[in-house]
Order: sequence, then structure tokens, then C-alpha cells
Amino acid sequence: MIAISICAVLLLGGAYGIAKVLNGITPVSTPQSDVSSDTELSVPSLESSELDEDRIIYGYEAVFADAVYTGDLVLVNREVATEDKESGLVSIYEHKNDHYKVKDMNVMLLESCMEPLNRMMDDFYAATGIDAIHVLTGYRTKAYQNELYQDNLDNTETLNTPSETAKAGHSEHETGLAIDINIYENGAVSTFDGTGDYAWLVEHCTDYGFLQRYPEDKVDITQFAAEPWHFRYVGVPHAEYMTEQNLVLEEYLELLRKYTYADDHLEITTKDKQCYEVYYVPFDTSVTTGTQQVPVPTDLDYTLSGNNTDGFIVTVHIGTAEDNAADSQISNSSVAEPTP
Repeated sequence: MIAISICAVLLLGGAYGIAKVLNGITPVSTPQSDVSSDTELSVPSLESSELDEDRIIYGYEAVFADAVYTGDLVLVNREVATEDKESGLVSIYEHKNDHYKVKDMNVMLLESCMEPLNRMMDDFYAATGIDAIHVLTGYRTKAYQNELYQDNLDNTETLNTPSETAKAGHSEHETGLAIDINIYENGAVSTFDGTGDYAWLVEHCTDYGFLQRYPEDKVDITQFAAEPWHFRYVGVPHAEYMTEQNLVLEEYLELLRKYTYADDHLEITTKDKQCYEVYYVPFDTSVTTGTQQVPVPTDLDYTLSGNNTDGFIVTVHIGTAEDNAADSQISNSSVAEPTP
């Protein structure tokens, strides 16, 4: 009898937790995951009649424990380390378009970043007629990062300063999500500072999911000197929100811890009127092998990223602002007027 009672409580709790009320949602497609294909999706067995039509229905994705260390929103800084990338990297030279340059064929980036990078450079050229952007650095191995660090030690009198090169394992370049750019024109190289005609990239990079990772006014938080030439991919809604709110990645990930699955989700509307909900799922420290169940929508597009420290960030695309406004009007028109 005790075992039966416990099972009943668990079933009722699961049924209560898988649906979040949200007016005006139109499902857009079958969900796609950023996690390995080895993961599997299990959908709770609630009948559709038990739920309102305006609710997002959540199931669970089985995520391996090490997924917390992968994804577009992983934090890497002087305190939080990353491991070498082993897959997903491509040569920028072999995948670039004709509107920017790259140092050589060995400059690598995660393949998922190439399409937004190429669109950004296409649009920059269309806006300015300039094709002098030169990608100097992309992915670095831990061994190469260690060489740079040791060279810096040999030439730096004051250590542990923001100008110091990151130790091996502590550079964003080791994620495959970051690039450094400069200007190469008429055989001459100059530093990219984001001014003049090149300000377009600073103003519009978030439209493509990139941001300037190390702004001058956040050195005390990032612990890196200002680097206007260093761009990091995080995805469009996150890049736009961070830039609008003047947040660096450290601050943003701390903010997201307040938006858990069971509570309010962070709502983001991008410049092109796409609407997203973002929430945080803590990492289950008891899961050292096998998988952890992460709640995800069953009928909406979403991405899942680890934060490289203590949890997962789920980003759900819930449609356009126009669609949601129209659905909200329909929903509101069906509510009876209060009795005088």
C-alpha cells in the first residue's frame, strides 16, 4: 500500500508539472534538439482533452550528464574551463563567401556558426561595399592556448591582469564559438576597433547571434581587457537581449537562474518580432553517468545548451509577435463580460 501511494503522488506531481499556461501560442514545428542523437524524447501520457489549447505541452528529453558542458551558451572565462572540441569544427576558408577574408585554411569554427557568419558578412558588404574584414583567429587547441599563455608569461612583468592571455582551457577560442577579426586592405593590416564604416558590425552583429564579448565597461566582470575585435556566437535572442540590457555572458547566465522551468520564463522578442521563452534547469549532481530528464516542449522548436557550470538553458521559439497578438485577441474575445 505504501508503494502504491508513493507512485500515485509521483504521477500526480508529474502531471501537474508538465504544462505551463501561456495564452496565444501557435505551435510551429516538431522540436529539434542541439543535443546528441543518442538522447531520446519521452512524452508524458496526458490526454489532450485534459489540457487547455493555449498551453505549451512539455515532455522530457533524456540528456547525458556531459551535455552541461556543450552548447552555444557555455561560459568560459578565467575561472570556468572548457575541454578541447573534438567534433563539429570546419575550416572557415572552405566554407566562407567572397565578402571577407581569412588568415589561412587552418582557421576553424563550429559548423553551426558558419551560416550566420556568412550572412553577417554578406549584409555588411551590401551595406558598406567593404570586403576587408579578415578573420585572424577561430578555434584554438588547448596545446596552442598553452603556448600563447607561456609566451605571455615570458613577456609580462605583472601577472593576473585583464591583459594577460588566458590559461589553457580558459579561452573562448577553445569552444569553436569565437573569432577575432582585423582589417586587411591593400596588403596592410590594421586593428578592428568597430568605428567608422565598421561600426555596422558592432550595431548589427546581434541580428546574427554574435556579440562583442569583452566590452570596456565590463572588465571587472569578464576579467579580460576590452577586445572590440573578439566576437562570440550565442544565438540571436540571447545576443540581442544581452546587448539591449548591457549584460555580459556572466551576468546573463546568473540572471537566467531566476527563470526556472517551474516558475516564470524569460520572454524575449527580437528585432524581427520573433518571440522566445528561456528557462533554466539545474544540473542534477547525482547524475554522473546515464541521463538527466530535462523538460522541453513537445510541439515547438527549441534549443538546449549547457552553461558549462551547473545547468541547462532551454530556448523555446513560440512564434511571432503578430501571431501571438492575434491569438490573444481571439482568446480575449471569448471571455464573457462581467455582469453589471
